[in-house]
Amino acid sequence: MQKIIQIDGGIGRVLCTTHALNILSEQQEVIVLTTWPEVFFNNPNILKVYGLNREYIWDDVIRHGDFIYPEPYFKREYYTQEHHLSQAFNNILLNDSVFSFPKLYLSPQEMQWGKNFIINIRAQFPKHLILAFQPYGASATITDGIVIDPTNRSLSSDSVRYIADNLKDVILLNCSHIPIDHRKVWQASFTVRELFAVVAACDHIFTIDSMLSHVGAAFQKTGILLLGSTFSRNVAYPNYTTLQREGYPKSYYPNRFSGFVDKNKGAMDFTASEYDMLITLLNEKKFPLTFGDVVEANRELSDNNTVP
Repeated sequence: MQKIIQIDGGIGRVLCTTHALNILSEQQEVIVLTTWPEVFFNNPNILKVYGLNREYIWDDVIRHGDFIYPEPYFKREYYTQEHHLSQAFNNILLNDSVFSFPKLYLSPQEMQWGKNFIINIRAQFPKHLILAFQPYGASATITDGIVIDPTNRSLSSDSVRYIADNLKDVILLNCSHIPIDHRKVWQASFTVRELFAVVAACDHIFTIDSMLSHVGAAFQKTGILLLGSTFSRNVAYPNYTTLQREGYPKSYYPNRFSGFVDKNKGAMDFTASEYDMLITLLNEKKFPLTFGDVVEANRELSDNNTVP
């Protein structure tokens, strides 16, 4: 019988299922129902993928197979920081708690489109590193220049400006939904698949805990990950230098639960000296530059790599 698996939530969460679903597909046909079907385009292992807004999805799809709705956020190993999100999905779907990287599949045309996009930036900024950049989470909004993010994961607009002002030989490619007007930030509008393609073609990643960190991991990119209210054990990857303010997070952000999250206010309020340290890392390329070596050297995820 076909496995029919529903995966909802954001792009990063959906991406963390890809290893388990690929393994499941070796044993039987897998059909995916998801909020982000784009994650599974060109995946040769998935029989079919449907968006959750499809009409008559119960009648046409679900009732004809073995329906599974994995929810890692409700698992003790996840909310007590024993498992990465990928491990939680692997545990539910495979009964195996191995850590895994996400996987994305681009068509040759998509790969060439992404390469051409980056080549165009390089033509205008030769000898610059091009970093895919996400300073704002999906829940962030901006009013009168003020960024509001109830999840305490996003940078402020002033922080973004300060970082960009002080970069040398670095161009930031904005992958957030909020526009950034700065001479060192490349601004463009992307479809989901176009965004995947440019991330695959860029040099490195500079991101908060959101979609880009997972997409970058899927394409074996290295870079810097800034964490606010979330635990690195749940969301970090060993191919990034992970930085967070000392003492944060003070409490688990209870996504899909109601809970008290005020303890994490200030988690992204880095000091000027902390930002200067981050800018030095970027300008002097003091972060992982190759994927293979850092993964071999850091199999165990750790939350000890923090800004002092």
